[in-house]
Amino acid sequence: MTRRKRILCVDDDPMNIDILQCILSSEYDVDVAQSGDEALRMTKSCPELILLDIMMPGMDGYETCQKLREDPLTANSKVILVSARAQTEDRIRGYEAGADDFITKPFDEDELLAKVKVFMRLIHAESETQTFRNLSQRLDAEILRRQELEDRLRHAAMHDYLTTLPNRSLLLDRIERCIERSKRQGEYAFAVLFVDLDDFKIINDSLGHSAGDATLVEISKRLVKCLRTLDGVGRPIDDTTARLGGDEFIVLLDGIGQEEDALTVAERIQNSLSLPIALDGQDVSCTASIGVVTSLRGYDEAEEVLRDADIAMYKAKEGGKRGHSIFQDGMRGEAIERLQARNDLRNAISQGQLSLRYQPIMCLETGELSGFEALVRWEHPTHGLVAPSEFIPLAEETGLITPIGNWVLEEACRQARAWQVQFPRSRDLSMSINVSAKQFLHGSVVEAVDRSLQSSKLPPSLLKLEITEGVVVEHEESALQSLNQLVERGVGLRMDDFGTGYSSLSYLHKFPFSDIKLDRSFIESIAENPTHLATVQAVVTMVHAHGKEVIAEGVETFDQCRVLREIECKYGQGYFFSKPIRKEEVTAMLARGGHWMAATCLAS
Repeated sequence: MTRRKRILCVDDDPMNIDILQCILSSEYDVDVAQSGDEALRMTKSCPELILLDIMMPGMDGYETCQKLREDPLTANSKVILVSARAQTEDRIRGYEAGADDFITKPFDEDELLAKVKVFMRLIHAESETQTFRNLSQRLDAEILRRQELEDRLRHAAMHDYLTTLPNRSLLLDRIERCIERSKRQGEYAFAVLFVDLDDFKIINDSLGHSAGDATLVEISKRLVKCLRTLDGVGRPIDDTTARLGGDEFIVLLDGIGQEEDALTVAERIQNSLSLPIALDGQDVSCTASIGVVTSLRGYDEAEEVLRDADIAMYKAKEGGKRGHSIFQDGMRGEAIERLQARNDLRNAISQGQLSLRYQPIMCLETGELSGFEALVRWEHPTHGLVAPSEFIPLAEETGLITPIGNWVLEEACRQARAWQVQFPRSRDLSMSINVSAKQFLHGSVVEAVDRSLQSSKLPPSLLKLEITEGVVVEHEESALQSLNQLVERGVGLRMDDFGTGYSSLSYLHKFPFSDIKLDRSFIESIAENPTHLATVQAVVTMVHAHGKEVIAEGVETFDQCRVLREIECKYGQGYFFSKPIRKEEVTAMLARGGHWMAATCLAS
C-alpha cells in the first residue's frame, strides 16, 4: 500500500486551518500548527509539503521558512507561502527565505488542489530522480569496487605475495616481449640472471620461517636496488626483478651491449647480498649462486631462457658459494646427464645398488685392529662402480644425502653388531661413519642414530661419527646442540679432515670431539719434509694435552707409519694397511684373527 503524502499547514487563524484540512485531508495526511515555533517542533514528521502563512504573531512566515530550510528534516520539503498580500517585493522576500511558491487568500479550492498536486508530482519526480541518482552512485561505487578487486586479483596473479615482486607468470610475459623485440631489432639484446641463495634452508631451520621470510624480503629490496636505471646514453632502462619461489630470484636486464654488462650486475648483486642482515638482534649473511644467459644465443621461448639460466646457476654452485657462471652450449648436455644421474641415484637407493666398503683403522702402538670406517659405494648396473666423489655431491644437491646417510648408518651399525656377535674377541672394534654437512644440519641425525642403535643393538660407545670442522664452525649454535645430544647417548665424535679448513685447536675445547682425524695432505710428505713433520708433531702434542687422540688418514708407506709412531700418533688408516674392502673380506680376515700383514710388520 502506497504511503499518503504528508502536508503541514501553518496558520494562526483556526478558520483557515479548518478550511485547509477540509480541502486536503481526503487525499493527504494533514498536520497543523498555529505558530512558527510550533511548526518547527513538528518537523520530525518530515512533511513533503508545507503551507505556511506569512502574517503570524511572533515568528512570521519568512523567518519560519528560513529556519525550516536550516533543519535537515525539512531542508528538502516544498514550501508554499500563503498570504493575502502578493506584491512583488513580498514574493522576492519569500523566495530569498527559501519558499518555492505563493498562494493568495482567500483560497480557491480548485487552484489550491491543483497547485498541491503539481508540487506532489514534482516531489515524486525529484524523489525518483534522487532514487535513480542514489542507485547510479551505488552502481558506480560497485563498479569501482569490482575494478579495484580485479586490479588486486590481477596484481596478485602476477606478483609474489611475500615480496610483491613480479612472479613467474609476469616474468615470462616480459621475457617474451624481450624475445620479440630482439627479433625485430637486430642490435637489441637482453640478459637473464638466475639468483639462488646458498644454504638458505639453514636460516629457516635455525631462526624460524618468520626470519626466513624477513630475509627474503630484504634480499628482494637489495636486488631491486642493484638494477640499472639508465643506459650508457642516459635513456631509462626497464629492468625487472622477479621471485620464482623459495629462495630463487630472477633479474631481467632489458637491453645490454655485451655479456660483461650482465656480469657487472651479477658482481653488484654478490656484493650487496654479502652485507649482513640484522634479524632479531643478530646479523645473518647470505651468498648466492648466479647463472647468466644472454639473448645473443638466440631464443624463441621464455621458458628456454629460464632453463639455460637455471643450468648456468647450477654450474656456478658446483664451483662453491658466491659464484656466477655464463651459460655455455655444453652445459645443456651436462644438465641432461645430471638429471639422468639423479634419477639413477634415486633408483640406487630403492633397488639396492648401494653397498659399503670397510677400511681398517689400526693402532700404531700395537699394530692391532682398532675399528673400521664405513664407506659407501654405488654399483651402477651399466656404468659399474661410481666413485663417491661423483655421486656424493649429487646426493647433497638433490637432498638424497639424508636417506643415503641414514641407510649407511643403519647398515654399518647392523654389520658391526653382527661381527661383534660372530667374533667375540673383536667385540671392541669401533665403526666410524662420515656424516655430511647437509645430513648433520638438516637430516635429524640424532634421531637417525637412535633408530640405528636401537635396531642393531650396537653399544653407542662403538659408534664414531666423523664430522668436518667446517660444519660445526659455520653453524656453531645448532651444531653444538646436536653434538651434545650425541655425546649424552655415548656416541664418539671425530673432527674429520682437520687441516683443510679452519684448523683451530681451540675447537677441541669448545666442541665435544673425542678425536681428530688429520687430513691426508699432512701425511703425504711427513717422512721427507721436516716442516710437515714439525706441524703434525705439534698438532699431536696439543691434541694429547686436551686428552684426545689423533687418527692419521692416508697412510701409504712404512716410513709414514714409523714417523707417526715415533711422534706418538696413536691411530692410522690408509692403503698401507688395506684399501676399503667388502664385508665378506672383513669377515674372512676376522675369522683368521683379525691380522693385517702391514700391521704385523709394523708391530714387529
